[in-house]
Amino acid sequence: MLFVGEVRRFATSFESTRQDIGRHVALLVTAQHHNPKTLWGMHDFRSENVSARLLIVPDRARLPATDDLKRLLGCKNFDDRDQPAVNDQSTFAYWVTACHVRTVEVPGTGMTVSYASSLRPFALAAYTRLLIDLLGFSIVVAIGIAINLWLKRRLDRSLDTWDNMLSHFGEPGLKPQRPMPFAEFQRPVSLFIEKNNSFTEALAERDAISKAIAKLKQGIDLILVADISYDVAAGVLRFVSLDRETGRQTIAISVHDADQQSFTNICAQSEAIVELRVKDRPPTDWFLAVLRDNQGYGRWSGGCFLRLRQAKVAEDMMMHQARLTDLGGMASALSHELRQPLFTIALAAENGLMQLEAHDHPAGPDVARKLRRIEEQVGRARAIIDRISRYGRIDSGDGEPFELVEAVTAATNFMRPLLVAQDVRLRIGSALPTPVLATMPRVALEQIIVNAIQNSLDAIASRREHGPARSSADRIDILVAEGDGGIDISVHDSGIGLGKDAAHAAFDPFFTTKAAGKGTGLGLYISRQIMLEVGGSVTIRDGERGGAVLTVRLPETILRRRKAEIGHAA
Repeated sequence: MLFVGEVRRFATSFESTRQDIGRHVALLVTAQHHNPKTLWGMHDFRSENVSARLLIVPDRARLPATDDLKRLLGCKNFDDRDQPAVNDQSTFAYWVTACHVRTVEVPGTGMTVSYASSLRPFALAAYTRLLIDLLGFSIVVAIGIAINLWLKRRLDRSLDTWDNMLSHFGEPGLKPQRPMPFAEFQRPVSLFIEKNNSFTEALAERDAISKAIAKLKQGIDLILVADISYDVAAGVLRFVSLDRETGRQTIAISVHDADQQSFTNICAQSEAIVELRVKDRPPTDWFLAVLRDNQGYGRWSGGCFLRLRQAKVAEDMMMHQARLTDLGGMASALSHELRQPLFTIALAAENGLMQLEAHDHPAGPDVARKLRRIEEQVGRARAIIDRISRYGRIDSGDGEPFELVEAVTAATNFMRPLLVAQDVRLRIGSALPTPVLATMPRVALEQIIVNAIQNSLDAIASRREHGPARSSADRIDILVAEGDGGIDISVHDSGIGLGKDAAHAAFDPFFTTKAAGKGTGLGLYISRQIMLEVGGSVTIRDGERGGAVLTVRLPETILRRRKAEIGHAA
């Protein structure tokens, strides 16, 4: 643009050159008008250290013919104000090939003369100066282009490496590929690989913990406690109960006289398990206390109590409750350890998106889509961690009111990895005219839905063992609809269905039709106990088109229906 602007200003800048030529001709005529023979013909003209040839004749008619004049002065165009301009005076080619032609009257001599001069030397000199002025700028531009190409090539390599890393996100044992062209990118890549491997290991451990926690749910009378202290002199045990219905309560019980010595013997132990009875209660009512983290003589930071029906049960359940406390601590520690690397991964993905937005690259949309997938998966991992933490906590009271369909959807999201892994489709439907709120422990309802989906997946897997390995009809349908005296949540699967005696014994504790090691037989039993506590029910039957249908009925006493809002689609 600078070059073109200078060219367009040439017509104005040559005005001074044309005036210099006219003054030079006037001086020659004034000096030599007494001797015209020396005046007419070719003369040398010099301006701004540039020499040019000048032809002077008495009148315009005596100028050579056009073609002869062009050959004499080396011209192709004529800059003659006496005739209409027929050439583009804003181009370089015009001034290099133009001749200056004028007819002037010289004052004091009474003579009128015509002259012609080539402008080529002046145009070449002017453009030479212009090119010299632009040389520095051209060098800077060339260097900038070279640096841009160099950076683009290295950035392309960096993006290819990132794309390769992202395509293997979530795979265990991820290893670094070729080194990053930019050293600043090497550390995020190494950190991404490290955290990816840690994350996949954590997911595997999470699955193991989830299975262990599901088995430990069989402790129906389990009560978690904190701030435990035992008064040896008075034989009184004080603790804070963490019951989900009553909330945190400080309780004091008097230990049976026959069991006080057992408590006295464990007061200095960091971890202890002891059986006890309570005064003023039947002597057959035994309790098992699991105490953890001794804070001083006769004081512990936490533990749990389990009501036993017989001493034999206490011996069998002792180690299981200790494992519950261990796994609670493991779940808490796992949640803490996973949050930081997940934050780092999310931050790296966000920074990657910012870098892509700052550079226009053909692979940018694909990389951006994968980075957004990382953010989605990180959010999903955080939700899983929160859910595990929620399963490790005890809800206080009846719980806060929650939207029923949203809670069912949240429970299905928890099982989505298994649904995807086993290629089973899941569909959630609602026939409710308006949103419905339920007041009960939300985690308890989600636990029932999760257990129902797990049983459906196992039933579909059993059907596949006796039939086609895969089928497009493999699905689980969940419907939330109005029922008789409440709201029904129905879970219908395409599995193998119920056995001959399964419909009657399905809710008995420890009853299972699964292979050894694949179930505890407590899932449906615990689900029924949860619903009985809120006045509801759980039933199971064979489906009309195969499979099984599990129906959870929530009573009207825990439901509240919202009024339909204007413009809200039912």
